[in-house]
Amino acid sequence: MTCSGLVQRCYCWKNYGEDMFETKLGEIASFRRGVSYKGSELAESESDGTPMINMKSFTKEGKYRPEGIKFHNGNFKEKDLIKSDEIVLANTDLTKEGDILGAAIMLPVGLQGKRVVGSHHTTILTVNDERVNPTYLTRIINSVKIRIEIKRYRRGATVKGIVSNDLKRIVIQIPSLDEQKRTTAILDKADELNRKSKSAHAMLDSLVRSLFLEMFGDVRINNHNHPTMNLGDFCEIVNGSTPSSKEDSYWDGDIPWVSPVTLSKLKEPWLREPTRFITEEGYGSCSTTMVKEDSILFSSRAPIGLVAIASMPVCTNQGFKTLTGFREHATPEYMYQLMKELGVYIASRGRGATFTEISKSIMAAIEVPIPPMTEQRRFSSTFKAIYHNLESSNMSLQDGVTMRESLIQELIH
Repeated sequence: MTCSGLVQRCYCWKNYGEDMFETKLGEIASFRRGVSYKGSELAESESDGTPMINMKSFTKEGKYRPEGIKFHNGNFKEKDLIKSDEIVLANTDLTKEGDILGAAIMLPVGLQGKRVVGSHHTTILTVNDERVNPTYLTRIINSVKIRIEIKRYRRGATVKGIVSNDLKRIVIQIPSLDEQKRTTAILDKADELNRKSKSAHAMLDSLVRSLFLEMFGDVRINNHNHPTMNLGDFCEIVNGSTPSSKEDSYWDGDIPWVSPVTLSKLKEPWLREPTRFITEEGYGSCSTTMVKEDSILFSSRAPIGLVAIASMPVCTNQGFKTLTGFREHATPEYMYQLMKELGVYIASRGRGATFTEISKSIMAAIEVPIPPMTEQRRFSSTFKAIYHNLESSNMSLQDGVTMRESLIQELIH
């Protein structure tokens, strides 16, 4: 069955029938807080302590972050150990928007069968209703609707938290066990397709980078001794700007406009869809500038170093220093990979108190190697062939990513 077929089949599951019931979290699960600890009770590795899930162990989407694990070498009770069918929820968050608050996971494969505890920044849920599948409940908690509900109960300004009594009040709808299991199986498959898609893109990014280094060397030190130029000597460097969000007449027009958030979500080098569209009036109200197709979009703050090739004429917000007008000396594909290679170095030159930013003058003064155009065109040809082959061969994987997002919204609502 195709991914689109699965989506169509799953949409009908919203009509769960008489087996659907509504309940509060506190009526189907018991809650306990994780283990409190001091800094002196942390070990360096698993050989010296017990793995401890903490708020750094969660992504905002509700996935497990293995690099966030800590190791506890203090005292705790056997009842504190997390079982494989229990749900671990982040009850504390230090981020500005509270994005981690309410994220829920179950023990990942690498921790199953081990002695694992949760920190006091987590709440462990034990499902005690035989009508509820813990994996499905984890999915529900991570759904947009429930996460928004959790945020409504958050307490604190700098340190945001949610207490068990508030969690217990959250109302959810549960279908039959058969429907829960089928829904979970489909979402697991969609997650697997998503992982494969990310893996395929990462492999191709690595392949392209290896080709670039082989052909042009380390451009940070120019070890292939190519002639060099400052970016400002062969590129036009263009700032961006944002029309006032308070003026409705500035938005939803015909002029493509992009922010760095869009670049952070790209899975290929090309920007094919803008963030938003602005009107002629909005364009004239600020200092943004339309740049040509094949210009290099480079985020110059929050964060520095995201890169994309514009697939259409586009203007940007103030978070960019866009490179354009370079075709006499460089191909877009060479410039794209060049800026990716230089991203960390450029970021190190950022200035600013609240957040670092790259100014137009700093960008213009950056010296870069300019290989012969024949070599650049050869690289560009291979570059495009690699990514275009991915585009054609990876459609089913991309369908899986789309399916996953659709199913989460449609099946768990």
